[in-house]
This record gives sequence, structure tokens and C-alpha cells, in this order.
Amino acid sequence: MASSVFNKAILILIVCFSAVCTSAQPVFTPNKTDKYNIQIDARGSHLSGMLIARSTNDGPRAVVASYIGLTLFDYTLTADSLRVNSSVAPLRRKKLEQLLDNDLRIIFVDENRARLKSQTATMRRRKSGHLFGKTVVLINTDAGQNVEIVTIKHPLIRLKLRIGKL
Repeated sequence: MASSVFNKAILILIVCFSAVCTSAQPVFTPNKTDKYNIQIDARGSHLSGMLIARSTNDGPRAVVASYIGLTLFDYTLTADSLRVNSSVAPLRRKKLEQLLDNDLRIIFVDENRARLKSQTATMRRRKSGHLFGKTVVLINTDAGQNVEIVTIKHPLIRLKLRIGKL
């Protein structure tokens, strides 16, 4: 009797897990090459630039460059890791790379990495992590459900990324 209940519970978990794994939906799906405005606010400093995203065989590739041409980072999101193609020295920190990897995966790989907290007709609020690793994602859409602006906030370290289509 207990074994059949256990088997049913395992079957239900497998079905639920497979449904969650197959429903990956990115916020932005880069076609060949897409360009986005990006604003980065970190502890009182502000930087604006362009995020260039491209689909490759390995996975999405994201390059952030300032408007004057300085490339801040060039990352490729492979299936299981982050490949750093290039990065400026202040961004070559393991924790910061993990943070940006998570943020880029939410945007270009799977929005469901962050839990849905609230939703209105033109805005979805998602959250991932707890306390120190807390991330808040705000996705603003137009009336046709096309994404206009994505804002990612890391309250503890006072970091905010704002990404919008060009």
C-alpha cells in the first residue's frame, strides 16, 4: 500500500517537473542580432550603453558596450555555464559574473528562473533568491504583451539594470 502511494507521488513529481522544464520562455528572444538600450546604476554611479544580443550555436551571446565604444563585457550563455569572451578588469569577479549570468539567463533563456510575485495587464513582477542573493525583476509590456522595458534590481548591493528595446 505504502509503495503504491510512493510510486504515485514520484509519478506526479516527474510529470510536474517535466512540465516546468519544458515551459522555458525568455523575456527577449534575440533573432540574428538584436540591440537594446541598457542603463546600469551601481551605488550612485550611472552608465548607459548598448546591449547587443545574438543567438549562436552555443547559446545566447551578450555584449555590453558604452556609447563611446568601450566593451564592458562579452558573455556567451552555454547550456550549463557562462563563457567569458572578454571583460573589463572591475567585472572580473566570480560573484559578479555569477550575478550577471543569472540576470542574463532570466532575460534571454528562461524568465521562469524567477518566481512570479504579481502581475497586471502591463507589468509582471518576479523575484528570485533570498536576503543576500535577492533579485527583483520588473517586466513592463505594452497592451499587445510585447516587452518594452525589463528592470532588474539587486537591493542589497544597490545595483539596477534597465534594459529596453531600441
